[in-house]
Parts: sequence; C-alpha cells; structure tokens
Amino acid sequence: MKRPNTLTKIQSIVFILLLFCLAQVSAAECGDVDSDGGIDIIDALLIAQYYVNLNPDNFDPTVADVDGDNDIRIMDALL
Repeated sequence: MKRPNTLTKIQSIVFILLLFCLAQVSAAECGDVDSDGGIDIIDALLIAQYYVNLNPDNFDPTVADVDGDNDIRIMDALL
C-alpha cells in the first residue's frame, strides 16, 4: 500500500479544517432562538412560550434544544 506524501496529508488537513470553519459560520448558536446574535433572557422566554404552546413569533426551534436531548422542554429555557 502506498503511503500518502506530506503534501497530500497537509492538503487533507486543510480541507477538513475548511469544512469545519464553513460549518461553524453557517451554524446558528445553540439557544439563540430569536437570531439576534446573542443568548439572553428573551431567548429563554421564547423557549418557555414555545414549551407551553404559545407559538412565539421570530422563534427558531432548530436551535432551541439546548441540552441536546432531541426535545424542547422547559429545561432548555433554564439552561
């Protein structure tokens, strides 16, 4: 089996880092449900409203699962 040369290794590492950086740029911050660039009490209130089925405006449920249990509950608002 042919071993990759140093240039190939470096190119592979750079490619992986580029993919990681692009993913970070495009990902919303976990908990920033109103997409204002920060996590504050408003985000917690919106998560709590969502939890009790009030359907808040300007709410992004894709970043509301703060504890990562695949469910949006009051614990996510507290965190």
